[in-house]
Amino acid sequence: MKRFALISLFLSLAWAVGLVANDLVVEDFEEPASDEAEAAKAKSWLEGEWTFEGTAFEGYGTSSGARINGRIAHWYPGQQNSGRLRTHGQLGQSLLKSWGRRGINVDGEKGRALSPAFRIERKFLSFLLSGGRYPGGTCVNLLVDDGKFFSATADNSNRMKAVVFDLSGLLGKTARIEVLDRETGAWGHLCVDQLVLTDSPGEARILKPIEVEGSDLVWSGGQRLKGTLRWTDDGLCVGTTPIDPRSVRSLSRQMGESARESSSGSVFFRNGERWRCEILSMEKGKLTLRSSLLGERTVDLSSVRSLHFVPDPEADSPDSFRPGILYRVSASPVPGGIVWIKKDDLALDSPLGILPIPRTGLLRYLVPGSSPEPPSVSLDEVGLRDGSVFFGSVVLGPDKTILKRPGEEPLSLPWQSVHYVIRSGKETFWLNGLAPSAEDSHGPLGPGSGVVRMDNRRGDETSLFALRLIPRTRLSYPIPPAFSSGRALLQAHLAPLPDSREAATFTVSVEGKEFFRRSLAPGSNPEKLSLPLPKGKEFTLGVEFQDRISYPCGVEMQDAHLALAESTKGDEPR
Repeated sequence: MKRFALISLFLSLAWAVGLVANDLVVEDFEEPASDEAEAAKAKSWLEGEWTFEGTAFEGYGTSSGARINGRIAHWYPGQQNSGRLRTHGQLGQSLLKSWGRRGINVDGEKGRALSPAFRIERKFLSFLLSGGRYPGGTCVNLLVDDGKFFSATADNSNRMKAVVFDLSGLLGKTARIEVLDRETGAWGHLCVDQLVLTDSPGEARILKPIEVEGSDLVWSGGQRLKGTLRWTDDGLCVGTTPIDPRSVRSLSRQMGESARESSSGSVFFRNGERWRCEILSMEKGKLTLRSSLLGERTVDLSSVRSLHFVPDPEADSPDSFRPGILYRVSASPVPGGIVWIKKDDLALDSPLGILPIPRTGLLRYLVPGSSPEPPSVSLDEVGLRDGSVFFGSVVLGPDKTILKRPGEEPLSLPWQSVHYVIRSGKETFWLNGLAPSAEDSHGPLGPGSGVVRMDNRRGDETSLFALRLIPRTRLSYPIPPAFSSGRALLQAHLAPLPDSREAATFTVSVEGKEFFRRSLAPGSNPEKLSLPLPKGKEFTLGVEFQDRISYPCGVEMQDAHLALAESTKGDEPR
């Protein structure tokens, strides 16, 4: 007992070393030893408690914190000896980790932690930070009431390093601290400790205030624009930059978890569409659905790929389900074909005969023989904030987005409901939709492990798609016939992998002749790639080690696509 008391005293003294008189501790993530200590730690100038979203911060806070010795341990998952990794340089016995409740899937969790509101009464905010280097992905943000905020990310290290925000121009304003983890790749985590308002920043790196209007992303003509996408009296703008809605190739509007709308279920169609809706009934192969957007609709069951009776986290992976099986939340799956669906039950034609089954507890059903039919490459794609996906021809407007669908009445989509738009057709081909003509890679896990295709359409990442290539990889694509006469531009956002340890060399060739080479060092800034492709029928992307062989290493191409040179107004190819 005495030894424990001495250790606690030592840690408390170590924590106090960095503090100066009149410093205000926003949060040190330490567990008070008693109710009296907890009451003494409470700060009248903080409004409320920390709140947590997602799996990265499960187990923190009053609602989900562990109960130890009869008291809620608010920061229990952040104990020094908790989880698979060990951090260095932290103070005290615990900190805030985005590792999940048990710290097992360190890089695989996502979440958001938000502090209580507080008044800025000192010139600086200092804290300790470690984890992944993903600006905007794994970061600590200071949200201020006038729209300004600071943002800091770590440096792919498990050593805690001091960071300071310069608040001298924000004294008297109200702020919150936001801790974000949106990444699940290597180094997809962060740790935070010792949030302190102070007038003495010490020798830590000091960050100046920045104004970030938003993280919406637009490819328009030859431009890649990032900011808040909104309609003004002058038309469509990204930040203060006006753009022609007809020139938009893609847009992605960022949304937090709280912005996503809930629904009772969804229906996936063979043509790739996905409707968030309520499944009302089915009779004689006719399925009746209802949604706030479409109203009540009747469709043929033959056009449906899968039914999801409740919000289903595995809905995006229908290939992992067995067709003709009714899956239930807590009961055994039942094989059979659906005969009818009513409000309270449905019937399956099973090996045991016609079985009525209550709808309570139903999860999903994959319709037999419902192989997907990829949508035409000439159709635009619109994704909504509730998870719905539609295909057609898009017309962007200030209040509503009109989607003209083959053989259907046009859909009128409220602007605020739109999450992303991907325009396709004769002038744009997205690499994620092109089948490679050849792929040769030899990653650390053996042949075929050097290419990772990432689909971010359902998430809140900045890009819609990403293609990650590691050294010793060559990936070839056919050039569409209309583009093969030297009229094509290869465009993307090019960056080293966030966790790279060594420089990589990225090359582009047409018909086996290399015409572009670029070295990407670890931590170097991303750049917009806009390359005119020479005349030919096939182009090849290559990645090799520049110097030493060391993993992880590689490049990432975000939103890579081919565009006709004539359709990229204002672009300066390079």
